[in-house]
Amino acid sequence: MSHAGRGRAPLVLFVVALIVRLGWVLLTGRHALAYSDDAKADHDLAVNLVERHQFVTVIDPPHRLDVPYATRPPLTPLALAAVYLVFGPHLLAGQLLLACVGALSVVALYLLGARIFSEQVGIVAAVLAALYPFFVFLSAVPLTENLAILLYTILALCLTKSDRAHTPKHAAVTGCVLGLAALNRPQILGFIPLLAVLPLVETVQPWAQRLRWLGVTVACTAAVAAPWVIRNHSALGGWFPISLQGGSALYQGNNPYTQTALSRLEAGARGWYNDPRYGTELAGLAPLEGDRKQFHLAMAFVREHPAETLRYSAQKVTIFFSAYHDIVARASWYPVFAASLLGFLWTAKRWRQLLPILLLILQTVLTAAIFTSMPRFRAPVEPLFLLMAAFALQQLWQRRPFLRLPADRV
Repeated sequence: MSHAGRGRAPLVLFVVALIVRLGWVLLTGRHALAYSDDAKADHDLAVNLVERHQFVTVIDPPHRLDVPYATRPPLTPLALAAVYLVFGPHLLAGQLLLACVGALSVVALYLLGARIFSEQVGIVAAVLAALYPFFVFLSAVPLTENLAILLYTILALCLTKSDRAHTPKHAAVTGCVLGLAALNRPQILGFIPLLAVLPLVETVQPWAQRLRWLGVTVACTAAVAAPWVIRNHSALGGWFPISLQGGSALYQGNNPYTQTALSRLEAGARGWYNDPRYGTELAGLAPLEGDRKQFHLAMAFVREHPAETLRYSAQKVTIFFSAYHDIVARASWYPVFAASLLGFLWTAKRWRQLLPILLLILQTVLTAAIFTSMPRFRAPVEPLFLLMAAFALQQLWQRRPFLRLPADRV
C-alpha cells in the first residue's frame, strides 16, 4: 500500500465502522435497554449524575437513591453523563458516543495489527471488527464492554511497542490507559501482577530501566484510580478497589447454588441469574458489609469444596469461549475462534512479541474462571482473537497454492 493509502486507511476504517454502527443504532437503538439490566443501571447512573449530581441508581440493590452507592465502576456512566449533560439525558445521545467509541476501537485494532504483523493484517482485522455482529450490537447498548474493547486494544498497542523502549513517558501512558481500564472494569487490576512478567522477558534494556518502567506504570495506574477510591471511602467509609462487585462476583461464582446460574447460561440465558436461595444470609447488610461478607463466604466455600470449585471453573471457562444461542453469534464467533487458534499456532515462535496479548487473554480467562462468566465477558479481548484470525487468513491466502488438490496444481 502506498504512503498516501496508509495515511487514509484509519480514516476510511473509522468512517465505515461508524456508518455501520449508526445504522444499527438508528434501526434498533430504542429497544437497547431491554437487553440487559447492566445497561439499564449504567444509563440510570448517568442520568442521576446529570439530574441529581449523585452516583446512585434504583436498578441495583438496595434500589434506593438515598444510600451511598459504589457497586458498579464509574467510567462508562461518567462518559454517558458527559454526553447527557450536553444533549440531555437521552439514550440516543449515549448510543452515538458508543458508536464513535466502537469506530475508534476499529482504528486501534488496525494500528495494532500493522505494528505486530503487517498493513494487510491490520486492515483485515479492522474490517472484521468493523462488521463483527457482536461489536455492532454493543454500540447500541450502554455496557462497560464498549469502552473496555477500546481501552484493552490501546493497552495492547502500548505494551507491544515495537522498540520496547522502557521510557518514563511510555510507562506513564501505559499506566494511564490501564488506570482508565480499571475505572471501567476493575477486573483488569488482576493484570498488574502479570504485567511484571514483561520486564522479566525483556533482554534489550538494562534491569534498572525495566524496573523503573514497571514502577512508573503501576504508579500512574494508581494515580488515575485514586480519586475514585478516595470518593468511595468518603461515601461508604471503607477502602476497596474501584467498586463493590469483587466480593459479590466471587461469591456468585463460588457458592452452593452456582450450578443453577451456570446451567441457565448453558441452556441459553443471556445473563447471570442466581438461584433464589442465593444470598439469604446477606439480608439487611449495608453494601460494604455485604460485599465483605460475600468475599468470606466465597473463600470458605472454596476451602471446603475444592473439587466443586474446580468443576465450576471448568464450566465457566467453557461458557466464556462459547457463543450465545443465536445463529448470528455462533456463525460469527466460532469461525473467528477457529481461525485465531491457527494464528496462535503459526505465531508460537513469536511468543515474546505477542506476550502482552497472551497475558491479557490469560488474565481475562482466569477472571471468568474465578468469578462469574458469560460469553459477553470475552468482549474486551475479542479484538485480539480477531487480530489472530486475520493473521491466519493472510497466511492461508499466501499458502493457497499448497492447499489445492494435486489435480488442481497441474
